[in-house]
Amino acid sequence: MFKQTFRSLKYINYRIYFIGQVISLCGGWIQSVALSWLAYKLTGSAVMLALVAFASQIPCIVFTPLAGVLADRANRRVMLIIIQIFAMVQAVILTILTLTGLLNIYYILPLSLMLGILTAMETPVRHSFYSDLIDNLDDRGNAIALNSTMINLTRLVGPAIAGVLIPLIGEGFCFLFNAVSYCAIIISLILIKTIRSGQSTEHKRILTEMKAGFLYVSRTPPIRTLLILISAVSFGGMSVTVLFPIFAKVVFSGGAGTLGVIMSSFGAGSITGALILAHRRTVLGLTRHIQIAVYITGFSLALLPFVGNIYIACIITGLFGFGFISMIASCNTILQTIADDKMRGRVMSFYTLAFMGMIPLGSMILGWLTEIIGVVLATCSAGVFTIITAVIFSLRIGKLRSYIKPVYVAKGIMLPD
Repeated sequence: MFKQTFRSLKYINYRIYFIGQVISLCGGWIQSVALSWLAYKLTGSAVMLALVAFASQIPCIVFTPLAGVLADRANRRVMLIIIQIFAMVQAVILTILTLTGLLNIYYILPLSLMLGILTAMETPVRHSFYSDLIDNLDDRGNAIALNSTMINLTRLVGPAIAGVLIPLIGEGFCFLFNAVSYCAIIISLILIKTIRSGQSTEHKRILTEMKAGFLYVSRTPPIRTLLILISAVSFGGMSVTVLFPIFAKVVFSGGAGTLGVIMSSFGAGSITGALILAHRRTVLGLTRHIQIAVYITGFSLALLPFVGNIYIACIITGLFGFGFISMIASCNTILQTIADDKMRGRVMSFYTLAFMGMIPLGSMILGWLTEIIGVVLATCSAGVFTIITAVIFSLRIGKLRSYIKPVYVAKGIMLPD
């Protein structure tokens, strides 16, 4: 069982990259929790908290299509190294401003925007990069699932560490930890020697290639359907995470430690979902997996605000994490399986746009709703929206399977009738 679940780690390039990412992402989650807590502490406003999240995520709408084209035509490893160096610089600036007592919301917003631009550029490149690390299509889905496990393992560990470090040494040293952690991923990228899979040799104008990517996505029904699903669930579901600091302080009368526990519970559920997906031997049956996962996401969100006990809330938050990551990782796996190699970077850019681009829009609306009707009703509304999304997807799941089947047959994943 262990060997099956972690089989992608047999590839040395992926193993080196995996280790570097674990260290770096752990630092990233520590910074994320510290920054959201500091922003709320400085302003006491749900709207400003949502605005910080908005600034860090809205660049996806502009920059991910560009990153998708570059991922298909440039050296992905070099691109990732450059992006990580700039991200380290952002963390250093944040550290200096905090430790000198100069940091305020007017610095936090542009620095969040800077990191958002870098994340928007990095995410589609990173998702496309797996094809450079692993040439075996059968193991690529496992690598994607393990990547989700890695992200959510650090989501579990990072916030827990942040919950201890923030009251102990302050937010500034949390930012410093993140700056140092970037060294791990930069070194790992320098060490690995990659293959180059599916590189486009036709270097047309960037806008022309962006248009080609849009047309490919919009005219490929299974890709289009999954991207719409991801957009809806990210908009109505994942955007709720921006309210976690308010849950910690207002609903449970806690502090940074309580926020760390809530975030870690989400991470624990996410890890479970990702590991279950990693253990799967085939992509067959993933559409049903996605359907169940969206329902779990919606019902857990609808129930969460009505729970007054922090321990029960952690269980429900864990179910929220389980459902969302199961959905997003399963969709990622199907998209990477059915996408044309020369379009993979652009498909992943639209995946990133659907996933991360919709969260800031949902966060702003939820922040505004929270100011008007309170955090309880705002969160419940997000859960109901996600349940409705699950119902609509269930009605279209048969058509989605009919779209995917000929692609699977052509790739030899399943036999024709």
